[in-house]
Amino acid sequence: MKKILAIFPSFYFDHSEVKVGGGEISNKLILEMVSKEHFVFLICATGDGGWKEKNRGIVVYNLQALFNKFFKKNKFNNYFSKIFLKFFSIILCFYIKPNFIFSGTYTISYGNFYKLFNKKVKNLAFVRAFEHFESNGKNNNFKNNLKKFIYGNYNINELNKVDQIVVNSCFLKNYYITNGISQPISIAYPGVCLQQLPLRPLKKIVSVGMVSDAPHKGIEIFKKLASRFKELEFHVIGAKVDTLKNVGNITYHPWQSKPEILISQMDLFLVPSQWSEPFGRVSVEGIRSGTRVLVSDKGGLPETVNYNTDIVIEDNEINNWIEKINILLSNPNIYDDFYKKLHSHSQNYTENVQYKVILELIGQE
Repeated sequence: MKKILAIFPSFYFDHSEVKVGGGEISNKLILEMVSKEHFVFLICATGDGGWKEKNRGIVVYNLQALFNKFFKKNKFNNYFSKIFLKFFSIILCFYIKPNFIFSGTYTISYGNFYKLFNKKVKNLAFVRAFEHFESNGKNNNFKNNLKKFIYGNYNINELNKVDQIVVNSCFLKNYYITNGISQPISIAYPGVCLQQLPLRPLKKIVSVGMVSDAPHKGIEIFKKLASRFKELEFHVIGAKVDTLKNVGNITYHPWQSKPEILISQMDLFLVPSQWSEPFGRVSVEGIRSGTRVLVSDKGGLPETVNYNTDIVIEDNEINNWIEKINILLSNPNIYDDFYKKLHSHSQNYTENVQYKVILELIGQE
């Protein structure tokens, strides 16, 4: 059995009360599965674990919990934990002497530093977004510079020092290579641990849904579609509202710990993202919830539907969305053969496949 130290800014076991991204969910699934065969330690700045407490096979060192023990619980402990994460992480490296370090996007330099003293340790960087390129152009702003001050450097040069890079899509792998990454890159698709529900026959499309009302997720396109198709019910799942809110034929639902429950109730699920999604977890959640999906052509979204042009909206253009929805309104089951094939394809995005990739990387086939 090998010793693995994971270093992530935040880590939550329970997502029912805390809104977390797909990357954090994937990290949790990976560590929980790896802990069944190896010794897994985790240090994080914030989370719902304690200090040196075992949870689901993982020994957790939560700095926020440590500071709360010695100081009155307050919001400053949150900031202190982020500032001291690098120091405590390196100390823990020397204490545990791990065989592998799993680094997050912002913490890759910690493992690289420890490698100067322990040549045998392998540093695996789990990178699921574009933060390593934020120093270029308009993204070189105060917010990103503050992150680098708190966490340390996480630019391309630092990323090229790790032993192995793990990304969550072919799109992101190609993006990193194009932008100057020379280290080995493996793809571990995010683990979506949802049971595959059957595709139900539809006589008529009534309800249309999407996740999030953030601008980059395509809420403006969704609003325009709702205005165009006034006879349909539109639902925004996980909007920034405290309670249900109705605006015209759009219903805004507050954040959901299990969005798949509402997704499965939709006749049609849209992912009209305006930005280049590194992967597109909600698209897979829609497929595995037994719902018909349409996605924009941004980032890794076409990959989630096996690049089928019938359900990928070219140029994410509103008229193209309208045209495709009209086709489905005329014949809701027109693409059913392909949607059923996607059920098999979506097995690539389950936690077991992700786990197999990670095991191979740490030498356990």
